[in-house]
Amino acid sequence: MPPRATPASSAPLKSPVGDALYNWARETQEPGYVFQQQELLDSGLIPQNSLHVLVEAIKYLVGKRLFKPHDIKGQQGVGYELVEEAAAANYGGLTSDEQMVYSSIEAVGTAGIWTKTIKAKSGVHAKVLDRVYKSLETKGLIKPMKSVKHPQRKMYIRAGLTPSEEATGGTWFNDGRLDVGMIEAVTSAIEAYCSIKSWQEVKDDSEDYVANLKRKQPDDGFDETGKGKQKKTENGKIEVKKVPQFEPIAPRYTGYPTLAHISQELIDKRITQLAIPNNALQQVLDVMIYDGRLHRTERDARADETPDDPDRNQIFMYRCFANPLQLGQKRHRQGKILGHHHSALREQEIEDIGRGGFSEVPCLDCPVFEICGDGGPINVRTCVYLPEWKDKLEMADNEAGDVWPQVPKKKQIQPKQPKR
Repeated sequence: MPPRATPASSAPLKSPVGDALYNWARETQEPGYVFQQQELLDSGLIPQNSLHVLVEAIKYLVGKRLFKPHDIKGQQGVGYELVEEAAAANYGGLTSDEQMVYSSIEAVGTAGIWTKTIKAKSGVHAKVLDRVYKSLETKGLIKPMKSVKHPQRKMYIRAGLTPSEEATGGTWFNDGRLDVGMIEAVTSAIEAYCSIKSWQEVKDDSEDYVANLKRKQPDDGFDETGKGKQKKTENGKIEVKKVPQFEPIAPRYTGYPTLAHISQELIDKRITQLAIPNNALQQVLDVMIYDGRLHRTERDARADETPDDPDRNQIFMYRCFANPLQLGQKRHRQGKILGHHHSALREQEIEDIGRGGFSEVPCLDCPVFEICGDGGPINVRTCVYLPEWKDKLEMADNEAGDVWPQVPKKKQIQPKQPKR
């Protein structure tokens, strides 16, 4: 049986062999390494390889928290984990209860530990534990943490450690909550970058290239009243604005952005303060593919690239469905939506549900929808769009052979004459 360390209270106050053994251990291995008994005997520092001397040295090091008893996985017996001097010094001046609690918190590392688990392990009363937590926080040894999996639990972690991704949710969470703002900023930047790399602008100076007419504000400004504003706008100058046209790049194109390109673009544009890990960025790209914003294609990996699919030596590339003009219109509409413009909200709704059925009714994208209503300047009786829409439907049905039925006129009922 390998020797087990006795409690710290019975550890020797001084041990030249223990100090020499710790210095040797620190020079040969990094903190966290678990030494086995035979390794310590083979150090050449134990006189005559005496187990009694080794036990006394281990008692001394465990008492000073420089060694920590540790089970050896897959083997019988106990090993001894090497601890940094700075970490061991944290136990100095702590009460027995504080040492017990701090040891439990330190043992779980970046995963954090639930206060209910600490109470079950230590057997200390809840009121005493509250004082211990407060004391350890004041000394800067522990800090509270939040867990995405268990948001209602009160948990602690050793000060100076960053909670694991399993606890915090990873890059896209902040204080246990999904950081929607950061995700939107990153996805918008990715979509814009991929769009520029996925479409090429058509250079054309012909008259057909002129597409959009934009009203220019009159030199004397707009009147604040409705009638004056309408009159001034209609009489304003018209300026011609060229709208760029885009066409997709030819098939078999291999210059679409890769994960490495997108990561570097986010760094160059300083979208986030810290670089986004590749696994977290890949999660966002997968979601954008699922949402229909990007399309993934493949090409052979080059010699200086690490393939995304090692089995087939393939690199993934990402192409954007929307061209830069469409993205600009989308951003403009989203800005109007944030400003609670009803027309922009209707445009977004129509885009989400797609054309067809009820969405083809002209009321949904009517330019004067806001002023339409009973008794208003625009209403169902004076609308010019509904008759045009009805005529088009009737013409289409007649061409298809579906003749609209004639609605019979109602008979007028004559009032009865009073009997004389």
